[in-house]
Amino acid sequence: MDKLNQKLLASPNLQQERIDQLKQLMPDLFTDEGSLNTTALKELVGSDYLAKENYNFSWYGKADARQKAFSPSYATLTKDEKRSVHPQDGKGNMIIEGENLEVLKVLLHSYRETIKCIYIDPPYNTGSDFVYKDSWASNSQEYLEAVGATADGIKLTTLSDSNGRKHSDWLSMIYARLLVARQLLREDGVIFVSIDDNEQANLKKVMDEVFGEENFISNFIHLQNSAINYGAIKDLKEYIFVYSKNKDRIKFIHRLEESKEISSRITKTKHRKFIINFPAGLKIKGKTNAVFTGVIGGKSEPIRIISKEMVFENGILKHDCELEAEWSSPNIILSLLEGRVAFDKKGQRYKEIFFNSHGIPQYLKENSETQISNIIDFVGDSTSATYQLRTLFPNTKDVFSNPKPINLIKYLISISSHQEDDIILDFFAGSGTTAHAVMDLNAKDGGNRKFILVQLKEQIEEKNEAYKAGYKFISDITIARNQKAIEKNLYNTGFTVYSLAQSHFPRVEFELDNHASQEQNLARLEAYIAEKENAIVLGSMVSNDQALLDEVLLKQGFKLDYTLEKQACTTNTIYKVEDGSQEAYVSVDKKLNSESFSYLSTLQDSLFICLGIALTTSQRHELNQTLNKNLIII
Repeated sequence: MDKLNQKLLASPNLQQERIDQLKQLMPDLFTDEGSLNTTALKELVGSDYLAKENYNFSWYGKADARQKAFSPSYATLTKDEKRSVHPQDGKGNMIIEGENLEVLKVLLHSYRETIKCIYIDPPYNTGSDFVYKDSWASNSQEYLEAVGATADGIKLTTLSDSNGRKHSDWLSMIYARLLVARQLLREDGVIFVSIDDNEQANLKKVMDEVFGEENFISNFIHLQNSAINYGAIKDLKEYIFVYSKNKDRIKFIHRLEESKEISSRITKTKHRKFIINFPAGLKIKGKTNAVFTGVIGGKSEPIRIISKEMVFENGILKHDCELEAEWSSPNIILSLLEGRVAFDKKGQRYKEIFFNSHGIPQYLKENSETQISNIIDFVGDSTSATYQLRTLFPNTKDVFSNPKPINLIKYLISISSHQEDDIILDFFAGSGTTAHAVMDLNAKDGGNRKFILVQLKEQIEEKNEAYKAGYKFISDITIARNQKAIEKNLYNTGFTVYSLAQSHFPRVEFELDNHASQEQNLARLEAYIAEKENAIVLGSMVSNDQALLDEVLLKQGFKLDYTLEKQACTTNTIYKVEDGSQEAYVSVDKKLNSESFSYLSTLQDSLFICLGIALTTSQRHELNQTLNKNLIII
């Protein structure tokens, strides 16, 4: 990061990075003043390239969307302690409330090229539910006026067919976010995007451009048991586009295999009634009495054990047992059995039970190398997912419209994420299914995957049942759903809630002079900081040092699950900070005393980060002499 950007506490300037990369590769294309020499560029590519007609996918607003994606952000993330759930048990798990393009850019500081798997279910552009508009600005009032929101940052803008640019607006929205999301993916990373017929053709072209046509993996067809009502023809599918960051680095592990032996253990006795024989040796994960009881299909139809009582020892079934159940759709039982059943036989370890759309039981088999089908018809749909939500919100009918089934996300993660500490990202979080799926998958296979969810603070209509139940924003449901999932399933984990916020430092309002050199702008910025910040005690602008620490460390590339160790050698508060990949010493005190300088002189090989207002001119000089390049002054 250049000095000016670092001093401004900005996210990486992707546009400048691209220019710098071009300059390093071909310096002859730039003038002595550092500007791109367009004449030299035209001479390089030649007239044939300039005159030749070629295929190009464009729309109104595309250039502006690219500019918004590549421009830096000056925002930050602030921790919400009250709404966080067992944060110490789920370090690294985050639910972030805020506009997702800006959040993605803020995350670039620390999470660039660290995400293994992205799943998103963006708005499908039906003309009435599109609520994203890229208008975040450092000036709060400017942002609020642009989005038509209240002082709490609630997003109210909707997309209408009447503006004549329905597809263009949607394309600009998804294009900007995918451009930044690609920067977050690891080289062996993969992205899954759910979509329907409204934009699937356009989405394919956009993803070809962002990720490269050569990195297209597949277009999964997710079959539904309930029709999507878009016209006279019953639509029983949706698409999931699959792209990689680098196709040569991707390996999918197929984990689904239908077993004839297992199929023989289920007998359909009559319509809507099944008897399943569970053999001795069955391993139950979770509460044993919670696995086979519950309400099916929204009706009072409990699953009944009809033979002997189930006897478990260390979670393993001691005797054969039969289970009788009735349900209106074969998939409904997923809400009760998913992820909790496993057994071992002849060295084969089966992870969990599924029923496909025909009611045939299937099992996830570990590390099978057979090819993956691009047809997914065994993981439920929005109907079964709604029933899953009802088990968590029993007193609220349809708390969220068209949620994704847990098993769908679990399946996508399981075939693409093979390391226990992979990070899974969803920046259209909705009801929060992705976090629930990650927690459930970890509980079943012993993984330690982390999730990062981003959800806009989108207001819920007052007539909605969720609003009547006390949930005012979609992000409230995202958080509540996963809190309830932890409590219901006894997951030994948690998450931290963050909110997108303006920087705590006034300098982010500084306006660069585009006609001045970087050195001149840096000098002007230093003077601005001296005037605006040195005259203000930062503690009066923020309630606690933790918020300053979060912003300072995030913008120096530390992941937000960092650990702090307070140093006892000085009356100043100095911490040693580590995030698993890097370490430093940091202080956000407003004044450093002589004891601290004596201590810091022993840290010549360690990075030290402090506030500029804590140092006099002579102290800056002294620390620069002592620590040299290991000193970062904010």
